[in-house]
Amino acid sequence: MDRSKDTQADVVADAQSLPFQNSCFHNVVSHHTVEHLREPELAVREMLRVTKGRVKIVCPHRFGHYAKIAYNHIQFFNKRWFSQLARKMRVKESVRTTFEPVLYFGAFGLLMRPSELIVEYRKAQKKSKRSLVDEDVESCYMSCSEVREDFTPQKVPNR
Repeated sequence: MDRSKDTQADVVADAQSLPFQNSCFHNVVSHHTVEHLREPELAVREMLRVTKGRVKIVCPHRFGHYAKIAYNHIQFFNKRWFSQLARKMRVKESVRTTFEPVLYFGAFGLLMRPSELIVEYRKAQKKSKRSLVDEDVESCYMSCSEVREDFTPQKVPNR
């Protein structure tokens, strides 16, 4: 899925109003997207709405090199922002920070700075007494392929 009309995406949509039914996907991944949104909390809520399980978000750390050099980054995040959002939405979260070297001090080692945040939100799983059978899998697939009734598809031009 891509918001740009210039790509070969299957669905063109706004990340803050996804055109899919609730709990339609097993996992949702957002890679370097939320830092471009005016209201990233809405996008995260939508990602959680359409997933049954996990949402993984990768974005630049607010003190990282890539957060500051891109002219179109309008949000800057740290671990606390994602942890507070998880508490607010009552989901489990795991937030990791990757680091990049800044200066090398020979025998004294490296000076490191935060680079990216890797966030994983997990919805609470309901325990089922029975296992999935083929009919359940097929009906789940059919419901996930249907879009919300209020969604108007947009034609994506061919290249």
